Amino acid sequence: SRAVHPLFHHVHLNDPNLRGPGMGDLDFRPILQTLDDLNYDRWLSIEVFDFTPGPERTARESLAYLNAIPGG
Repeated sequence: SRAVHPLFHHVHLNDPNLRGPGMGDLDFRPILQTLDDLNYDRWLSIEVFDFTPGPERTARESLAYLNAIPGG
């Protein structure tokens, strides 16, 4: 990841279940920690393909989950 870090312009975050971060089983802490260790300061986007239980709730819960992670 360190070798290609300069090429990162944005990072898409979603759970393997196609829902938002925090709405499945994937632990995003190590991902965000790695980005923090790399001093990544560009865009993160929540990429969702299954909007269950609705787009507003998905956005609200995913943002709350990510913001609760140190460095998130």
